Amino acid sequence: MERCSRCGSFAINHHSHGRDGSDPDLCDVCYWRKRAEFGGSTVTDPLTDGQIDAIWREKPRYHAAPIGVTDIEFARDIEAAAHGIKKENGNG
Repeated sequence: MERCSRCGSFAINHHSHGRDGSDPDLCDVCYWRKRAEFGGSTVTDPLTDGQIDAIWREKPRYHAAPIGVTDIEFARDIEAAAHGIKKENGNG
């Protein structure tokens, strides 16, 4: 039986629980945990000082949002800034 490369679990079901067949070495929990970690992508280039300043200038607008939304939206904006993606709503 195959074991998870992250945690050692035997609960690997490649075609169950919404899995798409990728990451065959991960158990079901580690598969979804990997996708939940910072949007499932890795930032390869460090943010520039200008990007960091722009993010922190925008930070106060997140405090008015409901709990939970703030962290998710803030993380997405950081990821977008790191990848040079312009926000579609015209605010960035």
